[in-house]
Amino acid sequence: MVEIGFDEAFDEDTFVFTPPAGEAVRSVVDLLPIRHDLTIDQAVALAPFTVWIPARLSAQWEAQIGFAAEQDRPPMAPQVHLHYRAPDGTHGLSVAESPADHPGEHGDYGHARAHPWRTSGSSGGNVPVPANARWSKTLPSASLYGDAALET
Repeated sequence: MVEIGFDEAFDEDTFVFTPPAGEAVRSVVDLLPIRHDLTIDQAVALAPFTVWIPARLSAQWEAQIGFAAEQDRPPMAPQVHLHYRAPDGTHGLSVAESPADHPGEHGDYGHARAHPWRTSGSSGGNVPVPANARWSKTLPSASLYGDAALET
């Protein structure tokens, strides 16, 4: 820095964003069209795919259900988010669901890629998972694809 100026006037367009040609300016609300505090029925009605819902949770647990609509830019599949919390805050369950056959980007989970599979499970339940999947010791996570699961 060579010189500091104080109390100088700026041109009116100095801090105005002008998008590149052909690009439209969108608000954050338009960019992330996420609906929160839905009921299960509302989320199921909005989702263009089958929504899997945990069969057994305590009636005392609090649920927060959300839906994110599909978007082209950035590419994002439609998603349903299920968040459950125990009343004492010691336990929780979060489930994010999207269609496995969506042509958009699925991130690093490899939804559309073929995997060599192995059987894994605990507490009497076994599910097929990719051969290179690893269990997390503190935060287990699984993604369901029809009758198969991907551990993450």
